[in-house]
Amino acid sequence: LTSPAMSASSLSVTVVGRCVGAKEYDEAYRYGKRCNQIALLFLILASLIFYPLLPVLLRQYNPSAEDFVYARNLLLASIPFLLLFWPRSNTLPSTLRAASDSAYPTTVSLCVLWIINIGLGYVLSIQCGLGLWGIWMATWASWILRSLFFHLRFRSRKWLYMSTLKAEAKN
Repeated sequence: LTSPAMSASSLSVTVVGRCVGAKEYDEAYRYGKRCNQIALLFLILASLIFYPLLPVLLRQYNPSAEDFVYARNLLLASIPFLLLFWPRSNTLPSTLRAASDSAYPTTVSLCVLWIINIGLGYVLSIQCGLGLWGIWMATWASWILRSLFFHLRFRSRKWLYMSTLKAEAKN
């Protein structure tokens, strides 16, 4: 479902990186924003295709009736989180890295991974007894948190000048 949207991340690296290299910072910001919108558009289109095909796709795995309902409900519950938070939590880090701001997205991603995905996932799935739903709830929480951190960094525009700062630090 996310594969088409991931192409917007790759596009972001190329286009934003070229703009930053040419010191066209306003263009880099605009293209970073546009790549995020493209990722969202791809997710919407993929979801519109995926939703009606979901029963057919799930039946390919020959699940029991109970597993079919469980998987369907889990996948359907994921779609709103996917549309609202996945693009910012996965496309914006590529945009930031394209401008040589790699420490921030890496630090945020690792912290969220260990604290939310693993820590909260363990608590919800094992300690609270939610099982697979707990893991997915932690995943959704990580998308929300990453989305917030990366959106704030993107809006600050600090990332646009990281390559300039690094070049000046070398001199």
